[in-house]
Amino acid sequence: MTEETNSGESQHVEGVQQPSIEDLQGQLAKANAEAAKERNIRKQLQSERDAAKKAPKENSSEDDYKALWAQEREKAEKLLNKTKAASIESTVKAKLSKAGVLPDAIDAAAKLLDAGMVQWDEDDGVDEVSAQAAVAKLKSQFGFMFEKKVSATDPKHPADNKNNSDKTMSRSQFDSLSPQAKVERMQNGWKLFE
Repeated sequence: MTEETNSGESQHVEGVQQPSIEDLQGQLAKANAEAAKERNIRKQLQSERDAAKKAPKENSSEDDYKALWAQEREKAEKLLNKTKAASIESTVKAKLSKAGVLPDAIDAAAKLLDAGMVQWDEDDGVDEVSAQAAVAKLKSQFGFMFEKKVSATDPKHPADNKNNSDKTMSRSQFDSLSPQAKVERMQNGWKLFE
């Protein structure tokens, strides 16, 4: 037996048949062919996976819609903010004008006004009470921007608060007065009519 081991031939164990070299080589070739087939399948799957990674997703239309929606939402928010600012500004300028701000100072007063006090709602617009409160606060801080209200002067309502409308008399009434009473009445601003 030692000779068979040294010569490289297969050993025979009693009762067990060992395959021949040709059989083993055939099995090896068959296993190599299956392994090559498996490698080809694996390479093909890897190339398909890589191509799928590189190719655009089939959900790209959904992603496009999401991006478009986000873009439109951003535009809508910007438009809403512009609308809000314009609405607040126009209401505040109207309130400032009614409150007596000098015409030259309306723009400056609108910028000085605490716009954070003015409340705005998308459905209702500007809250009139909050705008009025903001104008009142501005008036207390910057009173010099507001006109001083002075009553109009006309003959019926003079600036010195002397009402001359009841100080009229006819010529016949005047002639019936004493000379002293005539002088007093004329000095006090009495008017004669015919």
